[in-house]
Amino acid sequence: MKSYRDHEETLAALSLARSFAAGQRSTDAAISAIGEGRIAGEALAIAVLCALKFSDDFEREIVAAVNHSGHSDSTGSITGAILSLDVSDARTGPGGLACR
Repeated sequence: MKSYRDHEETLAALSLARSFAAGQRSTDAAISAIGEGRIAGEALAIAVLCALKFSDDFEREIVAAVNHSGHSDSTGSITGAILSLDVSDARTGPGGLACR
């Protein structure tokens, strides 16, 4: 990423996401610290945060990505795309994730 012009904001947001995912800060506080997901770097970082923080629970990953006051449609979509790389019946259960 460093080879791309104007990468600094996105890289900083991703670094925050990795740090928050490994830390004790609440998900809501971590998302607020990253931003609202209104710009691409923030949305990507929020998605990465949710994917890393709840890597053992598919439903919690998605719910965390879409239940915040920012651009949750964007962060949910990006989280879903990230998770689609590692989705199996073992993670989602038979029939996938049910809508509520």
